[in-house]
Amino acid sequence: MKIFRALIVAIPIVFFLYCAWDFFAIDGQWSIETDFSKDTHTISQLYPIGRASKAIEEDGEWRQDVLNEPVYMNVRTPQAFNRAVVSLTLDPSTQPILHVGVVTRTQPLSTQLQLLSSSVVDEALTDFHRTIDGEVTILSRDAQLTTLEAVRTSSARVVTSGVAFETPTVPACATERSSPFMLPVDLVGDHDIVLALTSADTQQITLAARTETNAQIELQDADKRTVSTATAQQGIYTLTIPATPTPALYVVSIRGAGTTAFAAVTFPTDCIAAQRFVFGEAQQSFRLFATGMRMTLTANASKAFGVYTLDSADVQLDTIGAPHVAYVDSGAGFSITHGMLTVAHNGYLSFSRATAFDPRGRTVPLDETTRLDDVDVLLLSSMPSVATTERHMVYSTMVDLTRVAGERTALQFILSAPGIATHDGVVSVYRARVDFYRDPLWTRLWNAIQRLW
Repeated sequence: MKIFRALIVAIPIVFFLYCAWDFFAIDGQWSIETDFSKDTHTISQLYPIGRASKAIEEDGEWRQDVLNEPVYMNVRTPQAFNRAVVSLTLDPSTQPILHVGVVTRTQPLSTQLQLLSSSVVDEALTDFHRTIDGEVTILSRDAQLTTLEAVRTSSARVVTSGVAFETPTVPACATERSSPFMLPVDLVGDHDIVLALTSADTQQITLAARTETNAQIELQDADKRTVSTATAQQGIYTLTIPATPTPALYVVSIRGAGTTAFAAVTFPTDCIAAQRFVFGEAQQSFRLFATGMRMTLTANASKAFGVYTLDSADVQLDTIGAPHVAYVDSGAGFSITHGMLTVAHNGYLSFSRATAFDPRGRTVPLDETTRLDDVDVLLLSSMPSVATTERHMVYSTMVDLTRVAGERTALQFILSAPGIATHDGVVSVYRARVDFYRDPLWTRLWNAIQRLW
């Protein structure tokens, strides 16, 4: 009888301690897993439907097929964590380039992606020498190329994934005479716009805010040091560029603008580039076309301009208010009425084919066109791991969560497969597991005590 009473008392206590241990992640770890058979409160299926198929049951297994990209998966955690290991169980017959990551900000959309799987990387792991320099993994044909400096001074053909390898390079258009260039549509919100120029005299950049704003607008040099701060008079912001007798790069940094639209944005040169532009114009319709590496955005019948990139024909589009992300290839297009349009790319976008440049220098990103025969060195910001089951391959990679804005308990993970729609590909995903990590409770308490001392 005493044993029975002890059990009656002990079982609820043990259950409570187990739930508390799990909920508060006392040991700094928490995991969630799904076979995509259904949505749950803590982890969703892949969405939106259309880019991802509905859940399919076959031979006793559930799966979802990724038909277009990107697709998303929502995860709710009981606590905030610093990092996560994302593991996806895939059909081994589908081997596209895959990236997985997390949405760090929704307005405007910002993501952090890590390489998850690549047949090129899988081959290189067999044939290349592997070393690590800092946080970069180096896969090289030449056993002597064991550091980034050795790679930089070599003539090796380098392909990168998530690594800003080259030092900033001033493009040829910086030395050419250029007339002032004004954007034909409004620029909306925060931006980092790179411009390159040479001038014996001071120059100016002007932006006309359509509404009152507390935006901080600065001119920075290539090392992100402030050169000048914009002055405002009756809503007109003016940035002064000092005399630049030799070619140089500058960054126009706009922060804290929110959804403020800037009209008549004028630069002293059209030698400008950015990884993301957000355009908007009240009571206007936008239509975007893509032809090869050129896309034409038309705000109305009289306004049209091209957006160019050196890296690829694939450019990401996202509308604010009516979410839509697409990778546009030749002949594709869509309309957005009374909204804002984000044009973004892994590389840099310019407004002229003649002045298109990438300030990071000559880099070749790892994408679906990469062939191992054309590569001497692979530089990777993350090294995915691969495990084999009886029927499938399990790919895993680490994702940093510290850059996620706001509360880190409602996370939106993203799966990207560049070029999958273009090549009529399908990625079959059978399971997803996310392992979350942070310092255990005793470490956090000890750190707090040390700070008090």
